[in-house]
Amino acid sequence: MNINNNRIFVNFSERFPGLFRLQAMTPGKAMPGCVGAALERPAAPALSLAGHLPALDGIRAVAVMLVFLFHAKVPGFSAGFLGVDVFFVLSGFLITGLLLTEVERKGSLDYPAFLRRRTVRLMPALLVMVAVFVGLAGIFPVEPAKPAFQAALAVLYLADYGVAFADMPDELSHAWSLAVEAKFYLIWPAVVLALTKRIPAERLWTAFALLALIATLWRAGNAVFLSGWDITYYRFDTRLSGLLAGAALAAALRAGVADRLRGLAPVLTVLLFAALAVTPMQWGDKGLLIWGCAISEAATIGLIVVVVGRPGIIARGLSVWPLVGLGRLSYGVYLWHYPVIRGLRPLVDWPGVAVLGFAVSLVLAWLSFVTVERAAAAYRARPLTRQ
Repeated sequence: MNINNNRIFVNFSERFPGLFRLQAMTPGKAMPGCVGAALERPAAPALSLAGHLPALDGIRAVAVMLVFLFHAKVPGFSAGFLGVDVFFVLSGFLITGLLLTEVERKGSLDYPAFLRRRTVRLMPALLVMVAVFVGLAGIFPVEPAKPAFQAALAVLYLADYGVAFADMPDELSHAWSLAVEAKFYLIWPAVVLALTKRIPAERLWTAFALLALIATLWRAGNAVFLSGWDITYYRFDTRLSGLLAGAALAAALRAGVADRLRGLAPVLTVLLFAALAVTPMQWGDKGLLIWGCAISEAATIGLIVVVVGRPGIIARGLSVWPLVGLGRLSYGVYLWHYPVIRGLRPLVDWPGVAVLGFAVSLVLAWLSFVTVERAAAAYRARPLTRQ
C-alpha cells in the first residue's frame, strides 16, 4: 500500500490565502529523492517539515495500528480493518494531488514516468517481503499453503481477486489492498487527464465525487444483492470508493470548496469517529460494507481537511514524533505484520502476538526502510535517460 508518500505538490497558497505561502526548500532539508516545497504559516509554527505534512504520517500510523490490532485479535478492535479505508482515502488524495499538479504545469501527464515512480516506490520492499516469506515458509508452525503461489499473487497484484474468489493467498492475504491501489494507479491517470480536458477545474471535484458515490452504491449493491461478504470486500471494483473520495477531496481543496467546511470539519470528524467507536461491528457484517466503509471514508476526509488547514490541536496531536516515525515506516509495517502475526498465532495468545508481533514488524519495517526503500528512493530520484 502506498502509505509513505505524503509530499504535497498542490499549491495550497492559491486556495488558502493568508494561511500558507510556498517557499523553496532549503538544501539539505529534504529526504533523498524528495521534490517539493516547505509549507509555511505566517505568525505561527509551520505545519509541515521537509515538504510534507507530519500530521499525515500520524494518520498513517493510526491506520496501520488499527489494522495491526485487528489482525492480532486484540479485544475491542474487531473493526480495525476499517483502517484500510483510511489508507485508501489518503492515497487517493495524495496521488490525485500529484496528477492534477502535473496536468496544470505541463498540460499533460507523463504516464510511463508516473508508473515508474509508483513501481520503484512499492515493488522492491514487496519483493523482499515475499522472498523472505517463501524462504522461511518451512519454519512456520503451521505450514503455509502453496507459498510460491501466494507470493506470485501478491507480486502480480492479483491478491484482491484471488482472496475474493479462491481464498488465496492466505498468509499474504493482506496484499489485497496493495492490489487494489496498484490497479487504481494504472487506470486513474488516464481518467484524470480525460476529465481535466472536459471539465473546468472548479467543478472537477463534483465529477470525482460522483464517481465515488457510484462506487459506494456499487459496493452496497454487491453486498446486498449480488455477492457474499468476502467477494464484495476484497475486489478492486467494489473497493474504489475511498480512493475516489480522496481524489474528490484533492480537487475540492484546489477549488477552495473545503474552505466552507473548515469550521465544521473538526466537530464532524470527531462525531464520525465516535460513531464508529461505539457501534458494534464485526467482520462479516454486511452493514459495514454499506455504511461502515462510508463513515470511515467521510471521517478520514474530515481529518485531512483539519490537518491541511490551520494547525490546531488535532494536527499537533497527530504530528508527535512517535506517530510521525511510525507513519513513515507504515508501508513496511503493513507489509511485514501479517505474515509475522500468522507465524505467532499458533505459539502465543493475543497479548504475546500483539507485543512480539509489533516489535518484530517494526524492526523489519525499519530494516526495509533504511536499506531497500532508501535505495529505491535514490533510484527514483534519478532522471530518466532518453535516447
